[in-house]
Amino acid sequence: MKKEDRQGGAGLPGIMFTALKTNGPVKWTKLEGQDYAESLKRGGDGHVATLRDKAFFSLDSDFARALRPSGNAVTFAARVLVSEPGRREGSGPGIEGQSTIFFSDLIGLGVHPSGMAVAFLGERIPSGVTLRELPLTQVQHGVWLDLVLRVGGGKLDFFCNGSLQISVPVEGELHPPGSWPLYVGAFGWGKRQGGQTAFFDGNIDHVALWDRPLTDQQVAFLSGISRLGKPREKDGASLAIEAFHRSFYASVRKDVEASVRHERAIREFMNRDPYRPGYHLTAPIGWIYDPSGACFYNGQYHVFTYRNIYARLRYCSLDHYVSDDLIHWRQWPVAPWADCDWDVCGIWLSNHFIDDQGIPNIIYCSHGDVDKVGHEYGIRARSYDGLVSYTDKKVVMYPHHDGHTWKEGDTWYSLTMRTVPGSKVRSVVLLTSTDLDQWTQKGALFTPKKDELSDHPLVKNGYTEFPYLLKFGDKDVLMIGAAPCVYWVGHLDRQTGRFTPDHAEGLLVDYANPFPCFNPSAVDQKGPGGTARRIIMMMDSRASGVYNGIPWDGVHAMPRSLALDGNRLRQDP
Repeated sequence: MKKEDRQGGAGLPGIMFTALKTNGPVKWTKLEGQDYAESLKRGGDGHVATLRDKAFFSLDSDFARALRPSGNAVTFAARVLVSEPGRREGSGPGIEGQSTIFFSDLIGLGVHPSGMAVAFLGERIPSGVTLRELPLTQVQHGVWLDLVLRVGGGKLDFFCNGSLQISVPVEGELHPPGSWPLYVGAFGWGKRQGGQTAFFDGNIDHVALWDRPLTDQQVAFLSGISRLGKPREKDGASLAIEAFHRSFYASVRKDVEASVRHERAIREFMNRDPYRPGYHLTAPIGWIYDPSGACFYNGQYHVFTYRNIYARLRYCSLDHYVSDDLIHWRQWPVAPWADCDWDVCGIWLSNHFIDDQGIPNIIYCSHGDVDKVGHEYGIRARSYDGLVSYTDKKVVMYPHHDGHTWKEGDTWYSLTMRTVPGSKVRSVVLLTSTDLDQWTQKGALFTPKKDELSDHPLVKNGYTEFPYLLKFGDKDVLMIGAAPCVYWVGHLDRQTGRFTPDHAEGLLVDYANPFPCFNPSAVDQKGPGGTARRIIMMMDSRASGVYNGIPWDGVHAMPRSLALDGNRLRQDP
């Protein structure tokens, strides 16, 4: 790595790194006229990198580690022009139109297709280290933007074109969750090679990083002005974003009352959107996806889902919603947190059960940042405070993708997805245990077939997930998620792990929703005559919107009770 010290305007020492690797068709362009002058005015050289067709720059983790600040402060600055989401050339910015300017294991910045600027910070919380996702404010596509993230003194200040847009509390110590490559123009996933996505589309004049908080005068210089402009006036949208950030620390403190209060403040604003569902469960801000960890406990219904706005399915802890009646929901503290080596890259589907000591347990699918990175682990954790938080994390299954755990007699059973010998696709397998920590694989219940003629990539590749085995009287029902989700009525041999269906073809779980991620694990005692009633919860990803620059995406469908009626599952609202 070669570096040269340069003296920028306003006394801004910089470091130019030549170890950046170019990936894809990067185009270098000399600016003209006023754009050229504006680049020089900010310490640039009048040239920009045009990134399209998934082109980006990268710096390997050893070099990237040298750029981390040694203290608890950092400043990131960039001058960029982000293309309009609907006018991108080539393959565009990757998943869902996100456009990532910069990403490292400590700090990052991207622009959501709604125009929402979203930052990332590695932050230490009491239970570990997590990569925090911070919605900031809306910025404009198609024009030059001077963007500055300044972290120090217990807050993050975000400036756009020389004006303070928002200040966000940062109470924890800055700390990287791992040792990851650095990207300019792409979003990474831990150490995973080839996991880049959310590619930048547009022009980049410069990006810069300092190991201290810059002064207001220095921020003004980077914005091409002599002094900072007037801070943005607060409105309903900015107050909702501030409530979102306060809810983060309410979760850290395990404060249920404060979490509910902050969520209510956000919803009071976001529910003014006439296109937003009022009956179905949505996230107050951002994404709601798989109904993870659904259960009925202590007289309340619980459902969890991935906490994401920008980094879909990556680095997500679990949002937690609670209801007394399956209609009115309130948000409890985030838990479990993606905060250790085994799950920091994301927590996915989870399921609850009560162990032999009467303590609520959860086994969840996680993406870690150790050893075989990118592979999925089965993490067991316990809750000693009524599902508010989780401790005692340990890896109990590997590999593990999704799962369902239950007990019969003295034996614990669990389903998960694994590749078995002789198969190129993942099968639903049965495991058994006597202590919930040591598991033995018994056999494969179901192996999907590839359908080369299908237009759906999941079906074409023989992909399936969300395995559940439900007992109705003397019958077993095997449910799996694919496209679409299907089930079979039949019998499971607990000794061999072999499932014998009563009918060859799977029956549809849902005829209206083409890909309903589902969870049928909640069981209350509100059936006829106080009998057990099994409830299925589902996700529908087809509803989304933006209100005053704040995005929301996806809904949970109406919960339904499940009962076996002959050889079919009957669903009642």
